[in-house]
Amino acid sequence: MRSGMMRMIPEIDLSSSQKKALVDLACDMIRLKTVASNEAAIVEIIKNIFDGANIRRHIIEPEQGRASIIGFIGSKRPRLMLAAHTDTVAPGSGWKTDPFKPVIRNGRLYGRGSVDDKGPLASLIAAALILKQYEAKLRGSLVIAALADEESGSKLGLGYMFNSELWRSIKPDYAVVADTAHNMHAIDIAEKGVLRISVRCIGKAAHGASPQKGVNAINAMAELITLLEKHRMRFKKHTLLSPPTISTGMINGGSAPNMVADACEATLDIRYLPSQKPSGITREIKQLCLRVQKKRGCSFTLSKTLEMKPTETNKDSSLIKCLTKAAEVVAGIKPRLIGLSGATDAKRLILAGVPAIGFGPGDEDAAHAANESVDIKELYEFARVCVLTGFELLL
Repeated sequence: MRSGMMRMIPEIDLSSSQKKALVDLACDMIRLKTVASNEAAIVEIIKNIFDGANIRRHIIEPEQGRASIIGFIGSKRPRLMLAAHTDTVAPGSGWKTDPFKPVIRNGRLYGRGSVDDKGPLASLIAAALILKQYEAKLRGSLVIAALADEESGSKLGLGYMFNSELWRSIKPDYAVVADTAHNMHAIDIAEKGVLRISVRCIGKAAHGASPQKGVNAINAMAELITLLEKHRMRFKKHTLLSPPTISTGMINGGSAPNMVADACEATLDIRYLPSQKPSGITREIKQLCLRVQKKRGCSFTLSKTLEMKPTETNKDSSLIKCLTKAAEVVAGIKPRLIGLSGATDAKRLILAGVPAIGFGPGDEDAAHAANESVDIKELYEFARVCVLTGFELLL
């Protein structure tokens, strides 16, 4: 350990057997297809690990097969949560190997979930097993969470836990969410807000042979989308977050190919900054709708389907300081602070009143991509960073 970097805490490296167990666990989880389903199979594996190490645990399963598991080490405060998710996105095309058959090649682990989020989860489990050995000495406690349903919004995972009696008894003081990648060179402390708006356009039906007698809702929606693409929303710059965006994610309209479409509906996905308010964004979109209405004789209605506020953790928090020091000690890295356009469980934790950050191993562009992979050495180092962060906060 580099002198002067951290206070005197135990020197930790992973043994050969601990490294093997970490990789074996990651491979076992990759083999299980958990695309918006079957997280309970991973929970069963982790349950057996926790039971073998005498780690107290609780399982929640709001729907059959959609389970999460939470382990507990110690019972005092402060309380640190280490969290990762067990579900993945679908593999998609372009793979050179079977995405659900892990492959180790040139020091990298290949497979769906290797970086998002099963490899990092295996590192968190390895860190928890080490911290368990120091349980009697901890002045605080650790919560280790393997969560379902993150890729689909966390309703059956973290969101469900927020509404349970369990959450009220285990709410942490800090949280590290292993779902950011950037090869541990960045700490996610800010995330844009998410606003989804359903836009419905009503036109006038007519025979397809006489389109001039109708008002085509699809054409009107196309014009609105073109205006939205060119529109620059009103906002103040943020030091960590890029400008806000509007994306048309879904569209549906018309009832027959030989009819002028009398209705069309589109869903807008908007990522906005702390200086903006959903009401103001909605007003800006309505103004564009009015321009199209006056020109085409149609009508628009807007309805909000999702809202998640922008979030930011204090850059001077003790969690960030401890984790930064740990990364320097373990890997010679001084992570920079960043903001994300996407929404992770760190956002959900912050909205629930928990100072949370995103941090983890792996290449930023590997998640959700074909031939997803992670450097195995980074998984080892990430486990050690989590151990040292735990020591610094809890020992």
